[in-house]
Amino acid sequence: MHLTRQSEIAITILMACAEDGEELTRTQEAAERAGTSKDFAAQVVAMLVHAGYLESRRGRYGGLSLAMPAEDIPLGALLCLTQSGIGHDKRGARASPSHAFESVLRAATVSFLSTLDSFTLADLMEGEGRSRLACLDCALWAAMARRPLPRRTVS
Repeated sequence: MHLTRQSEIAITILMACAEDGEELTRTQEAAERAGTSKDFAAQVVAMLVHAGYLESRRGRYGGLSLAMPAEDIPLGALLCLTQSGIGHDKRGARASPSHAFESVLRAATVSFLSTLDSFTLADLMEGEGRSRLACLDCALWAAMARRPLPRRTVS
């Protein structure tokens, strides 16, 4: 899976606001941290404000701040907001030859989002080596090593 640029910018802006704490973050500063234009950052900020993740204050002494603690911002929900095509499928089941595969994909998406929702913006803020993310790759690889490999047939 590839993150969209919009998702990368959203995460960077939220992290910038979390890092700045009580001090307001200006949109221009957030755009520079995210490596994007102020206009594109403003579009992402508007989406994050509308979703309730950011608060925005206008004016000379205005800026951005988190609307909730970083511990309350789940990564799965954030990606559902910023990545098109990710989220729970609201359509009902339909009869088709690919119905079984669609069911498997929906189950995988639910599992994917559940895993992402077990992590928050605060987990990203703690940095490598100091958080529960420190050896996440090791844990994933160990879990994969314990699973039997699927049998494949060559036709």
